[in-house]
Amino acid sequence: MPIFIDMIIYLKFLLSQAVMIDKIYRYIKDNNRTISACELVEMVLNIKGADDEVSDRLIITAIGNDNRFKKDKTGWSVLKIKKHAAPIQ
Repeated sequence: MPIFIDMIIYLKFLLSQAVMIDKIYRYIKDNNRTISACELVEMVLNIKGADDEVSDRLIITAIGNDNRFKKDKTGWSVLKIKKHAAPIQ
């Protein structure tokens, strides 16, 4: 577990949560596919060697309760946001 604690400390001090969420969101959206937690941790957060369980925990910690993200058996994706032509009255 020490590596997990070190990574959490690294994440909290290196990047703010909003910046992490934005980077994760953009990476998934730009790649237009479901992405594994390991790939997100390595490519977006620049943490090498984290296993699946640790990677999932890091992504869950990073995104918090942002409901734009969806996790399934194959990985993480972003929900498509529908834009309305006019505000709902």
